[in-house]
Order: sequence, then structure tokens, then C-alpha cells
Amino acid sequence: MYLIRPSIIPVESLTSYLFRLGKENGYESACDLFNTYKNTAEAFTWFYLIRNTFTEESLDGISRMTRRSVSELNSLTFNRLLQEIGADSLSKLTYRETAQFCSICLNKTFLLNRMWSYRPVDMCSLHHIELTSTCTQCGWRINLRDLYKEECRKCGAPLNEGSVNKRFDRATTERKIRLNEIIAENDAFRLTPEGRNYKLQEFMTLVHRSLFLMRGAGSLTEDADDNAAAEQRVSTQYCNVIWMYDNFPRNFITVLEGFYSRRSAPERYVEKGEFEQLFRTNLFPEVKEAYFNFWDKTTRTTVKVTKHLADSYISKQNAATILGISYRYINALIRVGIIQKVNQQQVSQKEIKQLLTACTGRRSENPQGRITIRDMLRKYPIRGFSLVNIISFIVSGFLQPEKTDQLATIMEATFSEQEVNYCLQLFRMTPTIKLYEVSVMRNDHVHMGMATITAKGLIHNGKAYSNPAMIKYQWFEHAEKFGEWQCPVGYFPENPDHIVLFDAQGLEVASSIENQQHPDAAVLEAYYDAINNLKERLSQARGQLKSE
Repeated sequence: MYLIRPSIIPVESLTSYLFRLGKENGYESACDLFNTYKNTAEAFTWFYLIRNTFTEESLDGISRMTRRSVSELNSLTFNRLLQEIGADSLSKLTYRETAQFCSICLNKTFLLNRMWSYRPVDMCSLHHIELTSTCTQCGWRINLRDLYKEECRKCGAPLNEGSVNKRFDRATTERKIRLNEIIAENDAFRLTPEGRNYKLQEFMTLVHRSLFLMRGAGSLTEDADDNAAAEQRVSTQYCNVIWMYDNFPRNFITVLEGFYSRRSAPERYVEKGEFEQLFRTNLFPEVKEAYFNFWDKTTRTTVKVTKHLADSYISKQNAATILGISYRYINALIRVGIIQKVNQQQVSQKEIKQLLTACTGRRSENPQGRITIRDMLRKYPIRGFSLVNIISFIVSGFLQPEKTDQLATIMEATFSEQEVNYCLQLFRMTPTIKLYEVSVMRNDHVHMGMATITAKGLIHNGKAYSNPAMIKYQWFEHAEKFGEWQCPVGYFPENPDHIVLFDAQGLEVASSIENQQHPDAAVLEAYYDAINNLKERLSQARGQLKSE
């Protein structure tokens, strides 16, 4: 128990109060103080002092030593914040070993303000000067042990003396005070005066996603000699986002316009996708509406500008802009036959618009259980599976896209996860089927599906099929011994008596077992003519690809 017990200062952290107790009672270093608590308070670790989070057992021990109530001590910690935002978010929000401080505050009385522990906070709310985290004499990084002694452990310079750091201008000061309030009060951020208050965790999510639209913009809130360095400061990033949503949506639109003009098409493709993760929940409906309205107008303007370039032809770059995809995918879609090039630099504008319509689909009435292309590629990182495969499955009828917003680009389309899993299964099981083969079969009205090999035959749509190759290689015997499996097949809906199988050498035809006893020669001949024509077209497609 301490003989000298100073009063608690409401704005300080529990670490600060324990340090003041140690200094008042003659402990020379933070390590000496720590050892005292370690021997008295059960399971006490240095981690508690660094993070200002303490367990109930350690608070009980500190309460016995200080004669302060547990609730009073707990009010100085980040324990409540830890429960509200979680350990990961708290780790991102607060410093660990490194500490920052106000030299004027230290000069008057030893105090570690709780707000100084937050990474986005770099201004003393009392004196409105920039906080420092280094020695003013040698530039050494200051930690809690240095603050306890109030001197730099490298050069011995006192921390409560030296030159005063810079003061911020009035507008920046007001914005930083507002940032301090948002963090301290946990629900002080709102987009509009009549809008809802957002919790700190929600505000952090908004900041994290909004920064993707502000890359390369520098500081929007203060004058800086090195704008690039200013952009890297966490405090600048948070204040940029606060400015971005001030006077909503005016500043927000300004940021979007700067983003559109500053970033290249491939950069926009990636960074727009990251920002749009914000809309996976409906927490920010005002932002969502303003965002998609902006891109809807921008996309329409872009299409109008490209109309006069070459009558019905547009450049590949403009095609990529209309579809909302990277330029390199246009060439890939041309290679697989989904897009036909007019010449080396142009494609048909009509064909691009038709592809856009096909790949965005109708407006979704129930978006639950659906997934966007971006989420699909992140969730299923399968080697070789790309946007081109997805578009191929769309135009082949395997994926039925729907759109949920006004902005109609391919990347905003959503799909049923059940359909996605089916296509992934098909992709995994058909390594020998190329995308151009799917395209050729689509043109010949061949549908694709999955069939099951069983002991009773190849089952597809309730019918059993067989052919000499299956019998020769004992497919049905293997299914009986080792279990059933699936394989992809092609079929003509108007003639279910025959289906097409794929292997490394080409295509095989299987016939319905029920109809094998009474084959119709005319039907069989027409069917095999269609299959032979399909083989010939595939051969021509392979030859064209090789020649390119």
C-alpha cells in the first residue's frame, strides 16, 4: 500500500496514475514500479501498462494497493473500448511501446493523457500544439520508460524542456479537436446533422475504405512542406476523411472527381473495388447513393464522348471503361472469342453494350445470398480462374447476373453462390476444356451441365446414358466399387437422347440406355452431323489461336 496517494486526474490513463504513484513514492524507474505490481497484483504484466488494458484480477490487486475502487480505476483504462471494438481494432488505433506527449503538459505536472495513446491524435487538445514522440535533442524514439524518468534514455535530455512543436492553423485545429471528440466519445461522428451517430468501430471502417479513394491526394486539411509525407501520417488520413464527409455530399464528390482524374483505369479498378466493400452492409446508405449517382453520371458521359470517335466502333480502352474492367481483359476476351475485334485497336460498340447488358442482368429484388465478382475472386482463389472464366460462364448461361445499384458495370453484378459453386466445380473438373470451346459450343446451342457416373449408367436429367468407351474403361464397375463421381457434359435440350462428353482427345457421344434398342437412324445421323460440325469448329478455333 502506498503512503502517498495523489488524486486521480480524469483525463489521464491508469498507466499515468500508476506512474505518478510510483514517482511520488520514490520509485526510480518504471521497471522498479512494475516489479512491485507484479509481486502484489496477480498476473500483472508490462503489457497492461503499454496498452492501458487490465484484467479484473490485476485491477483488484491495484485497488488493494491504492485504496481506490475498481470502478474508478477501470474508468481510466481502455477496457470498455476493448470490449466495444475488439483487440485487433484497438491494436490499430493505439500505440504500443512508443509514446507521444506534450512537453508543456509534462513541464507543468507529470501526466499521460489517455488521448495521447491514440495513433490518429497528434495534437494536445489543451495547448493545440503538435505532440511529439521523439527526443528534441537527438531524435530518439521515446517509450514509456523514458516518460517515467522524463528524460531521453540515449542522450539524457529532459523531455519537459526544449522547443515547442508547431501550432496548427485554425481550420486544422478545429478538425483535429473534432477527431479527438469522435474517438473520446465513441459515437460523435455523423454524416449529416439529422443523420445517425456512428460508433467508433463504424467510423474506423469508413476511414479505412475511404482512404482508397484518396491515394495520392496528399493532405486536404493542412499546408505541408512534404505533401507525400503528410499523407502517410495517420492523423492526416483521419482528418482527410473527416473533411471528405463534411458538407456532405459536396466534398465527397470533390474527392471522387479528383480520384477519377488522378488515378489510371487499372488503379481505379482495384481501388474502387476496395472502397465498395463498404457497401456490403447498409450502414452508410447516404454514401452509397451519392457514390453510385456519381459513377452513373460519369459512365454515361464517357459513353457519350466515345460515340463520335468511329461511328459504331470504339477503342479497346473505351470498351474497358464501359465494362468497368481492366484493359488487359479486353484482349483476353478477344482471344477466347467472346469479343470480336474490328481491327488491332477497335471493337464493336454495339457488341460491348450487349456484353454489358448480358453481364449485369436484371435488377435484383433480394440481394441476400448473392456475391459480386470481386468477392468471388477473393473467396475462391483458384489457379487459372479469372474474370474471363466468369464472363464465359455468364454468356454460356451458367451464371445468371443481377444488379442491385444504378451503376451497371460488370464488377457490380451479383450471382447466386449456388451457381458459383456449380461453375467452380465445372471449372475444376474440366481442365481440358478451353474457354473458346465453351464459346463455340454456345454458338452451336450446346448447353453444358454435370452428370453423375453410377453403377447403372451415366445419369443426367433423370436419364441414363452409355457408350462403348465407358464400357471399355469400366466406368460403371468403378462407380460400384469406389463410389459415384461427376463429370461435365454437353447436351441439346431439344434432343435428350444423346449427350456429349469431354476428354483430352476431343468429344465423345453417349446415348440414352432406354432408347438404344430402337435408334432412329435419321435422328442419329443429324445428331452426329451436328457433333462433327462442332468438332470441326473447335479445330478451327484451336488453329486460329495457334496462328495468333
